[in-house]
Amino acid sequence: MVYHNGSRYEGGFKDGKYSGRGVFYFANGSIYEGEYENGRYHGRGKCTFANGEQYVGGFKDGDIHGQGAFTYTDGSKYVGGFKNGRRNGQGVYTATSGTKYSGEFKDDNFVDQKLLIMPEVSNPRGKQSNKII
Repeated sequence: MVYHNGSRYEGGFKDGKYSGRGVFYFANGSIYEGEYENGRYHGRGKCTFANGEQYVGGFKDGDIHGQGAFTYTDGSKYVGGFKNGRRNGQGVYTATSGTKYSGEFKDDNFVDQKLLIMPEVSNPRGKQSNKII
C-alpha cells in the first residue's frame, strides 16, 4: 500500500487492516519492521527512526510496550521495561561515558537507583578499577 505522502506498507492484511508481519516505510525516513494486529504495531518489532534512534522489542496497540532496547542518537542505551511508549519497570540505562544506572524507571524517570557503575578509571597506583556507588 502506497500513501500520497510517500509512506508505504508491505505486508499482511486481515479485514482491510495491517496484520501479521510487515514493514512500514514512513515518508520522513523512519522504518518499522515487525508484527501487526488490528492495524497497529503489536508483538515484536524494530523501529529505526529518521533521527538515527532505534528501538527493538515489544509493542502493544501501537505503542512501545514490554521488554526492549532503545538506542539514542548520542549512543546511550536503555534496556528494560516499557509501558505506553515510556521507560517503566526495571531497566539499565548506559550513558555514552559508560556509566550505568540500574533500577526502577517510571514514566521515563529513574526513580529507584539500585546500582551505579562508573566506567573504568585509573587509580593513583596505576591499576584499572570499576567504581560502584
